[in-house]
Amino acid sequence: ITGLDSAYFGGYVITLVIITILSTIIMCRIPPLSRITDSYYEGKKSTYEEGKGGIIQGFNRAYEKVKTAPSIGGMVKNGTSIALNLYFEVFPIVVALGTLVTILVEYTPIFDFIATPFVPALQALGIPEAARVAPALFTGFADLLLPFIAGAGITSQYAKFILCVLGVSQIICMTETGLIMSKSAVPLNVGKLLLIFLEKTVIAFFVAVAMGKLLGIPV
Repeated sequence: ITGLDSAYFGGYVITLVIITILSTIIMCRIPPLSRITDSYYEGKKSTYEEGKGGIIQGFNRAYEKVKTAPSIGGMVKNGTSIALNLYFEVFPIVVALGTLVTILVEYTPIFDFIATPFVPALQALGIPEAARVAPALFTGFADLLLPFIAGAGITSQYAKFILCVLGVSQIICMTETGLIMSKSAVPLNVGKLLLIFLEKTVIAFFVAVAMGKLLGIPV
């Protein structure tokens, strides 16, 4: 990915696992996720029965659900309706936004301007090619593939490793998951999604920097 040497693939995967666990532990305890109530959807109450194992209850619920499940034809009809709704309501926005942001990345210096204040901080941390790395840190919020596009010209394996880790672990991007989440019943608007993205980026960045040094990836 982005020219990262395959010799670092094992360390790359381990780094992603560490980030997944660590970021989950931290982010559920800080805003905005910590401020989301633990109430059930549409005021429903917990049906968990004390004294019974979770696996047993899960199987029992599954058996009960089967009794009220729609026919195969009903499931096909419902699935088709959901799919068509995505095609006509969500996908056009995804394509339009993705195209616009790609044009901005490729043909304008806007992300370079946004990232300029962070270049000295990256240089202080010993990140090579900081001026190229900085813009790629934030493009992932627009689209998942943009960090890899932005980092295509970087030669340092250490910098490539950091960008590859960030590009995969940031997760939230407004052309895919972010857009769908903002349209769902989960109480997360674009501002909160951006904050979550930045929190995940900071956590992933420092873990990637530490792991890159631990793995001995050349600068």
